Amino acid sequence: MYFCPQTLFKMHPKMEDIFEGIAQRDPDAPIVLIEPAHRHMRDALEDRLKHRLPEAAYSKISFIKRLKYADYLRLMSCADVMLDTVHFNGQNTNLEAFSLCIPVVTWPGIMQRERHTIGMYKAMGEALFTDLIASDAEDYAAKAVRVACEPAHRAMLQALIEHHSDVLYKNNDFIRAVEKILIHTVEDSDRRAD
Repeated sequence: MYFCPQTLFKMHPKMEDIFEGIAQRDPDAPIVLIEPAHRHMRDALEDRLKHRLPEAAYSKISFIKRLKYADYLRLMSCADVMLDTVHFNGQNTNLEAFSLCIPVVTWPGIMQRERHTIGMYKAMGEALFTDLIASDAEDYAAKAVRVACEPAHRAMLQALIEHHSDVLYKNNDFIRAVEKILIHTVEDSDRRAD
């Protein structure tokens, strides 16, 4: 299962290229999205997908109703691979995935909101996770399909995540760094006000 549980407003048109690339490489690929709270968001996305994707790719996409948190985590734990949205990465969602040792394929950009996941991989040891960091839509689809379709490769990545992900949850250095930034920002603002 290719799971992309991000809120639908994060679904940039480049995701359609990725979905199409996955469907071309894995004809049995179920791509699962989460039903939004507001039906019009799904309708708008489905309309866009119908017009931009070939039927073979569009037919692979399904929407799951919003679930209670425990059920959502159970569903996530069934995923072979998580698909990170481009231009607006997941933060909490990907932390949840890593806590379950689910590999997340990402395509980092230059803005902060599109670098959350690469930041997590850097914290865990970026060189270990190059098989999950894409350089373009084609590379993204190829990496996602490899994780989903090659159980030994997926198991190796899951073991790496399990071994290295503690830094994402138990990291006082990060807390101190954010604290310093906030203190500096407040002090700088106070200086300007004087």
